[in-house]
Amino acid sequence: MERIASADGTPLAVERSGSGPPLVCIHGTSATRSTWDEFAAELAGMECVRYDRRGRGDSGDADEYSLAREVEDARAVVERVGDPESVAAFGHSFGAVVAFQLARETPLHRLVLYEPPVLAGDHGDREPGFADRLRQVLDEEGPEAAVRTFRGMPADAPLEPEARDGDALARTVVREVAVAESFDRPATVEVATPTRCLVGGDTGAMLRESTLAVQEAIPNADLVTVEGHGHDALATDPATAAALLDDFLPTSA
Repeated sequence: MERIASADGTPLAVERSGSGPPLVCIHGTSATRSTWDEFAAELAGMECVRYDRRGRGDSGDADEYSLAREVEDARAVVERVGDPESVAAFGHSFGAVVAFQLARETPLHRLVLYEPPVLAGDHGDREPGFADRLRQVLDEEGPEAAVRTFRGMPADAPLEPEARDGDALARTVVREVAVAESFDRPATVEVATPTRCLVGGDTGAMLRESTLAVQEAIPNADLVTVEGHGHDALATDPATAAALLDDFLPTSA
């Protein structure tokens, strides 16, 4: 693991494995860089670069939070790896929102977006004002209850150790949902980077609609379905997730 500084000085924990053209992986809400470990093991002919987003894992945080800060973090990692136009990025869930915004500002070599939740708050299977609901649960019932509410889990469902790290995790969940709810997604965006959007065949309505909306907004984006999986194929079937990128991502093979 190495540490780099983002534009505002926040330290970011970065881990690399493999060799070949670089792929920067950006994890989703309530996750850490370890989310990508099994996926990284399935990649051939690429260097997989994953980092803990601010407020998660071994990375630092700051009092002021915004999507712009997240994009600065991603850009810092990309620029540490190489010239951005030679670097690919893969974002999952909220990490895909970060990667999408990064590509709007900085041309990349390739872009992969797995179910970016840019319609959260007024579409599909989450009610409007979900971030406010999470804040209420956090204040009244505590951080573990907020995480369960975010994940749609029963109140007595067990949480993995990583999800029981208290206020830090719940705070990042709430603020990221708020960003997703307010995300400005124009009908068409200026993204020159070749883009692949992934959507699970078993994914619910909100994330499916959201992914389709992003794919339709990017002129040179295609859409690939991860058959038999939902939002978590990186964990449930990383080999399939990696294989769906074989014809899209450059490798040294």
